[in-house]
Amino acid sequence: MQNPIPHQDTRPHQDKGWQSNPVAGAQNLLENCIGLQAGQKLALVCEETGTGHYDPAVGDLVADVAKNMGSWVTQLHIPPISGPDAFPDSVSEAMQTSDHTIFFSQAGDQVRFCETPGKSTKTMTYTLDMDLLGSPFGTVHHGLMKDLAALLRARWAKGGEWRVTCPLGTDLTGYLEPRPLTAQEPNEFTVGLFPFGILPPIDAASMTGTAATKWIMSTQNRRYEPNGMIIDDAALIHIEEGRIKDFTGPQAETVRKHYDYVGGLFDIDPSFVHSWHAGHHPKTHYTASVADNMTRWGTVAFSSPRYTHLHTCGNYPPGEIAIIVIDSTISLDGETLWQDGEFVFTNSPEAQALLSQYPGQEDAFEMLRNIGV
Repeated sequence: MQNPIPHQDTRPHQDKGWQSNPVAGAQNLLENCIGLQAGQKLALVCEETGTGHYDPAVGDLVADVAKNMGSWVTQLHIPPISGPDAFPDSVSEAMQTSDHTIFFSQAGDQVRFCETPGKSTKTMTYTLDMDLLGSPFGTVHHGLMKDLAALLRARWAKGGEWRVTCPLGTDLTGYLEPRPLTAQEPNEFTVGLFPFGILPPIDAASMTGTAATKWIMSTQNRRYEPNGMIIDDAALIHIEEGRIKDFTGPQAETVRKHYDYVGGLFDIDPSFVHSWHAGHHPKTHYTASVADNMTRWGTVAFSSPRYTHLHTCGNYPPGEIAIIVIDSTISLDGETLWQDGEFVFTNSPEAQALLSQYPGQEDAFEMLRNIGV
């Protein structure tokens, strides 16, 4: 007989239009994302209590649901790490003796472009609290989001000229060479994502134009302070063939000094623009403000169709500084895929056809726009 699951919350969310069900979110993660089976070993890598990034109850709930499925669960609690080079030996050892590893820790993000030990599946989670886990962001069927991403991936694989614009004045163009679809894409993450809301980054070697932003922040690859800034008047970052050439706008010098600081801190080229990508999970939402905690905000919001970002400052993925562009219009060879932050690709016949394969998910592509900006 299975034990009752603590923490279950099916209370209506005022003004949100859904019932919060964290258990359903945990089941989506364990069953539909990692494919957990009875008898398998699961390592949950959680952050030490008090970091303020994850609600500890989320990891505890997932552990309880996994145990009820007949899985053997090990929970590790680790402090924040400075970067991939500081990845804990205890986690490496757990990954080598487990069938699956799930990160409720920023350490998972810090190794998303690195080779990781062991043959277990590795999954980074962005459901930071019970609200996110139990919301549509956490409960929309993971398979549907993966299938949607596969359609989008196939479209990008055809290549062509792309363009990114935004209401603040962004206008960036470039060219993507056609390429065969493969199991391993360029700049592919080495950890899976839950929820699944973004494709591998697109090479920026040909990127030319202007990025207009009010937000620049750390890519979460390595820790440093200050790790970003909110810019009152949009900064204009001028790019030519994948290199930052100039900064203009009222706070241009502040932004320039930040780039010089981070470049000097890690002895890297601050002018390099490595790659870019845009979120595509329509149910991404964030009810707090970017000003409350920029790192926490970016961890969730980057899956939103409203959120496009460039990887800069360093000639490796993902660099050290992300340039955030909000409400982009993105086209590929004249076909609009995002329009003013709406993921209009979901209106295509092939995307709409996916909904019939997932009963009960008919509203999965109806977008939530509140992401804290």
